[in-house]
Amino acid sequence: MGDPGYFIATLEGTQHLITALVYIIRNVVHHGIAATPFSYPYSSANAYFREELGKNHVPDLLLSPAQIRKVLPRRAMYDPSWKMGVEGVFLRESVLEVALVENLFATPQAFNYLLSRKSAADWYKEQEKDGNGVPPITLEDMEKAVIQFAPSREKTITEMLQNEKARFGRNGMTDLELCKLIDTEYVPKYSAQSVYQLSGKTKTAIANDLYRRFHSSVYQISRCLAI
Repeated sequence: MGDPGYFIATLEGTQHLITALVYIIRNVVHHGIAATPFSYPYSSANAYFREELGKNHVPDLLLSPAQIRKVLPRRAMYDPSWKMGVEGVFLRESVLEVALVENLFATPQAFNYLLSRKSAADWYKEQEKDGNGVPPITLEDMEKAVIQFAPSREKTITEMLQNEKARFGRNGMTDLELCKLIDTEYVPKYSAQSVYQLSGKTKTAIANDLYRRFHSSVYQISRCLAI
């Protein structure tokens, strides 16, 4: 995706795993895309405890194995048991470790609770119960790539925590909407295929235009332009 290096974190123990999973599943909340993971159609949150949470519906419109082969590159490797919807995306259940995650959370009640509670210092104490001496996983750990390019680390984390309370601008554009606008309107204008192919000067010009037209925050524009 154009990001320098890669992200790696040591996860040792049940509480460390659960905390990391909660942060990952709630990524759309922290970035102001949705008020809850469940309301985002592409979130893996809707793949766990489906039967218990009344979400056991399987999409009726699926591609046949022959149709899937036509959608993917000729040499693409995938498990033939995977299912793909008509929009050309494999179902989450095909690639997620559903049983593993459900065993970690134990019950649908615990899953719902852990996805909806607010981040707090208690999470650090809970991870200490693993007794392995590994530092606790934090929101800042999971968002290193974003924070690295943010104008203000403290303000970025504060915004993400505020989004947990669904206090992001509902009347403004979400990250998803702004990124889609950039991809469809601005990137083609500069004869590029991706925001990562734009020069720093071009990104600055786009950022100024977005700020003038839509009054999006500097931090949101920076995220979507990968500045």
